[in-house]
Amino acid sequence: KLTSYELGVKLALLQRSLQVNMSGFYYDYRDIQTFKRSTVGFIPIQILGNVDEATIMGIDADVAWRPTQDLTLQAAIGILDSELGEFVNAAGVVQNGNQMPNAPKFSFKGSASYDVHLPNDYVAQITFQPSHATSAFRDSENTQIAKTPGYWSYDGNIRLSSAGSDWTFSVWGKNLTDERYLTQVIDLTGLGFGTKIYSATRTF
Repeated sequence: KLTSYELGVKLALLQRSLQVNMSGFYYDYRDIQTFKRSTVGFIPIQILGNVDEATIMGIDADVAWRPTQDLTLQAAIGILDSELGEFVNAAGVVQNGNQMPNAPKFSFKGSASYDVHLPNDYVAQITFQPSHATSAFRDSENTQIAKTPGYWSYDGNIRLSSAGSDWTFSVWGKNLTDERYLTQVIDLTGLGFGTKIYSATRTF
C-alpha cells in the first residue's frame, strides 16, 4: 500500500532558453518489499520479504539552458530522505531508522553539448556528461559491507552528422575515469562468503 503526495513547478525563462522543473514528494509505504537476511535451518539466505512501513521524501529539480544556438547545458539533482520501519531478519530485530537500499541522499546528473559546424553542412556534436551520488547502502540492514561511498562518473561522446542525410557516426565512452563502485551485494558471510557486484569498467 502506498500513500503519496507530490507538488511540481515548471518555469520557462529568458525567452524559453532557460527551463526549470521542480517537484517535491512524500511517499508513505505499508508492507513494502525489500531483500533481507533469513535462514533455512542453519543456512543463511537472502529473501524478498516485507517491512511494515517506510517513508520517502525528497525534491527533484532539473534545469535546461541554451545560452547560444550551439550550446546546451542541462543539470538534474535529487535530494532524498528515506527511512525503513522496524523489521525482523535472521539476526533479530532491526530497529527503525535504516535507509532504504539504493537511496543516496543526494544525486546529480549533468550534460554539456556543443555543436561544431563543419564544411559541407556537417555538424560535430561534442557532449560531456558527469554524474554524482553520495554514499548509499545496497541492503536493508545497512551493513558496512554493503555501503557504497560517494562517487563521480563521467561519460562523453562525439557525434558526426550531415544536414542532408539520415546517417550518424559517433564515438562514445562511459565511465571514462574507470570509477569502481558497488551496485549490488548478496551477504552470505555467515557461510564465509558473499557476492559483490561492481559498476561496469571504462567502456568505449
